[in-house]
Amino acid sequence: MYTILNLSSLTTSSNMGSTSSHQIKPNWLAAMLCPCGSTLHMNLLSTHKPCWKIDVACDSTVSFHPSLWKQTECKIHFFLKQGQVKWV
Repeated sequence: MYTILNLSSLTTSSNMGSTSSHQIKPNWLAAMLCPCGSTLHMNLLSTHKPCWKIDVACDSTVSFHPSLWKQTECKIHFFLKQGQVKWV
């Protein structure tokens, strides 16, 4: 199971009177816990490479694009789509 550790780089604001709509403004970094115990860091700045895009749905599920591939330690490779891990 994956745990999102830090999405503090994201700011959310609900539309007045609505609990199902969120506006997401990515800043620069997102992080999550890897099964091997280390932390995966994803750069969200398009001016720096590698770069990921993050989508947070109204139900708070998270998707990252492109896949997450740790090339050291455990060498894990997967897609995170709507909160679900899709192994490569």
